[in-house]
Amino acid sequence: MGKHNWFAVAIDLAIVVLGVFLGTQVSNWNADRIARQAGHGYLTRIARDVSDNQRDMQARAAYYLQVKHFSERLLSDLDGEARVPDEELLIVK
Repeated sequence: MGKHNWFAVAIDLAIVVLGVFLGTQVSNWNADRIARQAGHGYLTRIARDVSDNQRDMQARAAYYLQVKHFSERLLSDLDGEARVPDEELLIVK
C-alpha cells in the first residue's frame, strides 16, 4: 500500500468545498435578481391598475353626479315645482 499525499487531498477537498460554495452563491444571486425583476414587474402593474381605477372612479363620480342632476330635475317636474320640457328628459348619447 502506497503512501497518501494528505496535502493534495486537502487541496482537492478545499477546491470542491469552494466550488460548491461559489455555485450556491451564484445560484442565490440569480434567484435574487429574478425576484427583483418580478417585483419590479408587479409594482409596474399595480401602479397602472391604481391609475386605471382612479380614472374609472372619476368617470363613475361624474356619471352619478349627472344621474343625480337629471333625477332631481325629473322629480321637480313630477312634483309640479318646475316644468321641464320633454326634450330635456330624453338623454341621447
